[in-house]
Amino acid sequence: MTQIKENTAPEFFTHGEQKYRSTPPSKEEEAQWKVTFGEVLAADDGEGHRLWLRRPDLPIMRVAIAQFKKGKTTIDFEDLLFKSCWLAGNEAWLVNEDLYEAALNEFEPWVEIPDAETRFLADENLYELKVKGFVGKVAKPSRRQRKQAEKRNTANKPFGTEMHLLEMIWQEGDLNGLRQDDFAYMGVLAAIQELKTRKIVELVKK
Repeated sequence: MTQIKENTAPEFFTHGEQKYRSTPPSKEEEAQWKVTFGEVLAADDGEGHRLWLRRPDLPIMRVAIAQFKKGKTTIDFEDLLFKSCWLAGNEAWLVNEDLYEAALNEFEPWVEIPDAETRFLADENLYELKVKGFVGKVAKPSRRQRKQAEKRNTANKPFGTEMHLLEMIWQEGDLNGLRQDDFAYMGVLAAIQELKTRKIVELVKK
């Protein structure tokens, strides 16, 4: 007797103009998500509402930041990040405000860009950057290098100037390895902005 194979294709629902997966992952699929995305955030309200979110990567963060710069609010930024990181879950997480806010309270600190520790090495005239186990050394960016990096970021994309600048001033460390961890990479890119604006003198009004 031929056994009929059950259709295991995931189901989706539409919210706004976007499709979201509702079917929970199998154990194997959830394990694969962890391999692909590094970490997965899961939630269960105990009443049958379950949710799975991935951590945003650099492309997702750049889109969200670009929208924010166009005049979107902080709430719009949170919404875009949250919905872009959806892997699976019940529609209730999007339509029930209490559930949505509860999920955001856990999601927001999880997607914060880590602070990179910056230390000036006077004997080498370099800055040492440490973040999430990565260590690298960079030269102090010059005005000329900053200008070149800005020119190369023709589309004015978020982090674009810093990405070009980091390539110019990187002196020591595994830059390719750093790029494999989007959050560590973004932490260093944010630190590069601080190097550009490091205060060494104070102008006082007379």
